[in-house]
This record gives sequence, structure tokens and C-alpha cells, in this order.
Amino acid sequence: MDLDWVESLSAANREFVMKELNKENDTLKELQKGPQVDPMSITSFWPHPWPFDQFEGLPEEGTLIEIGPYLGKSTVTWSELLPKWKIHSVDLFMGITPKGRSDKVSNAFLDSLMISEEEHLRTFVKNIAGRDNITYEKAYFREEYIPPQGFHSPTVMWYDGLHDYDNVARAIDYWKGKALNIIVDCYDEEHPGTVEAVDKCGLPIRQTVYAGSLDNPCLLYTSPSPRD
Repeated sequence: MDLDWVESLSAANREFVMKELNKENDTLKELQKGPQVDPMSITSFWPHPWPFDQFEGLPEEGTLIEIGPYLGKSTVTWSELLPKWKIHSVDLFMGITPKGRSDKVSNAFLDSLMISEEEHLRTFVKNIAGRDNITYEKAYFREEYIPPQGFHSPTVMWYDGLHDYDNVARAIDYWKGKALNIIVDCYDEEHPGTVEAVDKCGLPIRQTVYAGSLDNPCLLYTSPSPRD
């Protein structure tokens, strides 16, 4: 977390902010000790098992950077499938509100996914507990983003963040030439921004995995991404 802004505070306020941050870090450290959580018990926008095992050609060891984990169901699924990989998850962890709801999804289902900013990160950390190959950061992914050490050229970039054109295109443009493989979720008619961004990116489609039915090509696998 970027804490440069703290230095601009008065001494009293700076002490208070750092004290609160340290308390939260202590809470997160305790949550991450365990026990492990079954991925199918984790609340998710995708209620079915993730079919990541259908992707072909992934090596036994590698690195994966994830953008948009929500509460960690995909994160934990990747961790169980690829126990020798290092996985780093990036999200703002700002909670989920009714803003921007799709009119194609029931309000009852969306209501079940609401979570406050305070509980978002804590719930994610609790869900990834006991899995030593997962790290995370609360950050906004943008052009100036700098990956942590070991993730500058990941084996896979898995994108399941905001699915409007600008955000998907920004992620693909940033990671092509860096990531060896790019996997993008929600390549379907309900997410036209994702479809447009993927179709314009110029990367070869190696494999499409259908997570639900043949009418819902939920995952798109593009590989290889041309390295500089």
C-alpha cells in the first residue's frame, strides 16, 4: 500500500493512521493462518467450479498474476490446481455495491454478493488462509502499475476484473509482451466490452474453455503473448 500521503499529515494524525493500519495488518495476519477453505464454499459471481484444469500446456511450476479475485474462489482454485506455482492477486478490495448492476442478472443473486469495503479484504484473506503460494495486494491496476518481484513476466495473467472495454483493454495491453499466457473471463454476449477488447488485441486464441454451457464461453485463453 502506498503510504506517502501519511507523511503530509500532522504528527498526531500520522500516529493515529499508522496505529490503525498496524491493527488491520495484525488482523489480516491472524486470518491468514488458517484453516484452509474449500473453494466451492466461497461466495462468487460464478457459482460453479472453475474449469481451470481444462487448460492445456501449463507447466508444473510457474507464476500467475490475478486481477480481480473478488473473495478468492478463483484464487484458491488456481492454488489447488497448481500447488508449485506462485500466485499474486491484485484488487482494490473496495467492497461490492449495487452500482452498475446488470439488468440481465437477478437482484436477489446480486444482493447475495454485496459486501462492505471493511469486510472485503478480510474475507478474501480468510478464504486464502493456509495457502503459502498465494500473495496479494490492495492496489489499483493501471498503466503505472509495477508488479512485485518475480511477477514481471508471469506464466499466466488471469483477468476477471471489471469487464468494460477500457479496463479489459488496459490489462491486455499492459501484459501482452510480459505474460506468456493471458486468460480472460467473461468473453460472452453479456460482456460486450470484454469481447471487443479481446477481439481487438491481436493475440492468437489458443483455446476456449466453456465454463457453463456451449452458449457461455466464459474463459478465453490466448497464447503465446509476444514477449519484447
